[in-house]
Amino acid sequence: MYCVKSRALALVMVLTLVGIANSANIVSVVETGGDNEATDTIPAKWSGQTWQVTVAAEPLLDSVVGANYTAGLFADLSPAFVDRAHRYMSDAALPIPAYLIGKEYILSGNDNRDNATYKLDVTIADPSTVYMLIDNRLSDADGATPPTFDATHMQWIVDQGWAATANGLNRGLNVNLPDELAFDEGADGTVNQYYSVYQKKFLAGTFSLLQAENAGQNMYGVVIAPDGEIVVGDVNGDEVVDLLDFGVIRDHFRTGAAPAEGDLNFDGTVDFDDFQIWKTAFGGGAPANVPEPTTSAIALIACAVMAGRSAWRKVRGAASLLGLLGLLAGPVSGATIVSVVETGGDNEATDTIPAQWSGQTWQVTVAGEPLLDSVVGANFTAGLLATSLRRSSIGSIAIPTSPPRIRCQFPGISWALNTFCRVTTIATTRRTDWT
Repeated sequence: MYCVKSRALALVMVLTLVGIANSANIVSVVETGGDNEATDTIPAKWSGQTWQVTVAAEPLLDSVVGANYTAGLFADLSPAFVDRAHRYMSDAALPIPAYLIGKEYILSGNDNRDNATYKLDVTIADPSTVYMLIDNRLSDADGATPPTFDATHMQWIVDQGWAATANGLNRGLNVNLPDELAFDEGADGTVNQYYSVYQKKFLAGTFSLLQAENAGQNMYGVVIAPDGEIVVGDVNGDEVVDLLDFGVIRDHFRTGAAPAEGDLNFDGTVDFDDFQIWKTAFGGGAPANVPEPTTSAIALIACAVMAGRSAWRKVRGAASLLGLLGLLAGPVSGATIVSVVETGGDNEATDTIPAQWSGQTWQVTVAGEPLLDSVVGANFTAGLLATSLRRSSIGSIAIPTSPPRIRCQFPGISWALNTFCRVTTIATTRRTDWT
């Protein structure tokens, strides 16, 4: 027993000092709906916080009333609650996952586990991965299987888009199940329960965690790991913000939900906000409060991507980028077209499908329609009318013989009625009108 307690105290002291030496990521934790007692189940605390012990043996077995306790970083034998001596522990067969060790965490009261209005508003300084540690016995009291989420048992975990952290770090070494960690309820080195790990990414700012709905079992835990050298605007993970990232956002616009699909603010939707994050990063970090030049900004990008490439790739690059021009501008204001009902058309299942309109998304049924690079099965969303690649429409892309440059003309949306851009290109000997 002495060895166990000494080990716990040593780790807590070391990690607390490390935490103080580095700037804290958790800025604040505001608890509502908790027991909020003067003693025992006091409001939630977190790494770096110091409070006076109000009940003997909480949160450590040797805690003395009136003494100060400072929460350290997450480690083997870290106390789980402010009102119990329960703790997380490394079992010989199941070490605590390395991604949790040394991270900031939150200690709430175990008696809050059945409070229907319980809520933690957590503010963090850095983009982070937040790990929820949840008692396996949730809903079905079965500690041998992962928690069961339903309408009366932490349904908000599913609704908010939390995902199992599945690295095979569980008793069955099963990569299809959440990672697990052992839980010692008696602070005596005995494994009594198991928790499963779930995760979600958050940007710097405030997010909310809700009720545990786990009467008779244990309250959840929270570990927060800053994402470190995150490259804002990088969708494909190559640590570069470029047009490849733009392409991912374009392909999943209004249909995607994951960071790998372009959800840069982790709100579960790929939308105009994500495009703005990418655009700011692509442009070198312009302030977010700069007036939004939706059309002209993308027009400049289109011109830039043409520079230094072959005439054919210039045209195709413009097609891809300009096709999204109206699409990204669309969410700025409400739609005017409510519906279009076609009668007397071919109404085919493929090729000549019924008429579509701006804002409508449909599945491509014939390769090369409506864009040359359209792929069967992919989604296409119609944008607003912009510079066309058809000679008979409101503009064209021309590669003149002299001087060797491209002139792009677009209807202005936010900054000016018309925006022009010129870029030097590889010389060509003929004029090309894409029709």
